[in-house]
Amino acid sequence: RRKKIFDKIEGLSVMRSLRTIEDADVVVLVIAADEGLSDQDARLATLALSKFKPLLIVVNKWDLFPNKETNSSRDYTLDIQEKLRDATFVPVIYASCLENQRIHKIMTAVEELYSSYEKRVGTGKVNEALQRAVLAHTPAILKRYSKRVKFYFATQVSSKPPTIVVKCNVAEEIQESYKRFLVKRLRTDLEYGDIPIRVFFRAKSEDGKRPDRLDREVESELNADAGIEADA
Repeated sequence: RRKKIFDKIEGLSVMRSLRTIEDADVVVLVIAADEGLSDQDARLATLALSKFKPLLIVVNKWDLFPNKETNSSRDYTLDIQEKLRDATFVPVIYASCLENQRIHKIMTAVEELYSSYEKRVGTGKVNEALQRAVLAHTPAILKRYSKRVKFYFATQVSSKPPTIVVKCNVAEEIQESYKRFLVKRLRTDLEYGDIPIRVFFRAKSEDGKRPDRLDREVESELNADAGIEADA
């Protein structure tokens, strides 16, 4: 019976966390240094990133972490990144509430993440970044069409999170690995910082209209929280 009560309380806690993530502009996940990133913590972090929410991980009680060495924080961060897989861009702060260590850095990091979250970049710069990415890594030839994907233009259509629409000739045939490459390059080159960005790949319409406004298909997917998440 105690286990059932505990499971129910834990379930309510998770549901409250899910609602908090939905409503948040920036998600701060606090973990204890001696416990590490638990499976549930990792699930919550992954959920926040899947919703394209800026995420900051705060490792509390760092003053109590045993046998610290020069590379302890680096190794700890690598362990977190391994559990979060592709989200190696997520910032990590090592702090101690009891000793008031690095507490001031938390709000500074939150403000920087929010600034990136609401950032807008002009179409010219987005296209330049796309061109540099394609020149650096040309997409493979599509066997079905015996030709490469041709990218026409790209533009940021919204913020919170930064959302970019890329127009090309055969959007549905782009390899997922190449999509991840482009998302990573756009996030880095356009200086969106340590946040996930959302990118939609769309076939160019017959009239050649640029996606300066959200078309119905993109708007529907935005409402459904669909898209491609950047890796690191």
